[in-house]
Amino acid sequence: MRPWDENEHDRHLLVEGESDLRFFAELFESMGIGDQEGDGARKVHIKTCNGKAGMDDVLRAWIDPQKLREKKSIAVVADGDEEPAARLERLVHLLRKATGAEVPTAGGWARSPSGCWIGCFVLPGEQRDDPGEIETLVWRSWARDPVNAHAKACIESFVDCMRAVGAVPKKLDKVRIGALLAVRNPDDPRLGAGAQARVFDLGSNVLTRLRDFLKGFSAR
Repeated sequence: MRPWDENEHDRHLLVEGESDLRFFAELFESMGIGDQEGDGARKVHIKTCNGKAGMDDVLRAWIDPQKLREKKSIAVVADGDEEPAARLERLVHLLRKATGAEVPTAGGWARSPSGCWIGCFVLPGEQRDDPGEIETLVWRSWARDPVNAHAKACIESFVDCMRAVGAVPKKLDKVRIGALLAVRNPDDPRLGAGAQARVFDLGSNVLTRLRDFLKGFSAR
């Protein structure tokens, strides 16, 4: 597979890190949006932003007037963590300033004056002002499946045991996903690799709002 060249694409998704890139490539493929793994032209280029801390700077530097004239759509998906409303407000402000598009304050898509569509979605996003991250959304999807009830109980027991010895997780759902994948995909227990290993149901109803947002790439 040849490296991705962003100049060959007119639709772009900006995400925080490498695991996110792998997860969204798998999600796009499951949705039939582009050939994310093959050597042919891909409909959506996924760009990493050196983590959450680097995303604001990447948005300012990468989005420029030329791209807004040449590209059909640019979207940002980011973790809300403990303050999803504040994170969404910050990203919407940056996108409006960089593109001139009136991106909705609740997230979504808007057209810039140059014609490029601009989108913003803050995770997990199952509901408005929903705290957490992409792992939160995927964990909910996996944990709510009755088939996984016994395995879920094992993982929760592990988390409780770690808490009992003073190891309190800062990112609870990352820990849960990591514990699951340490068994299901031990070579790489991160979310993106787990998605590529087909551990998760990417068609789950829990991911409906996220998938609906990403369908904007096909419509534009």
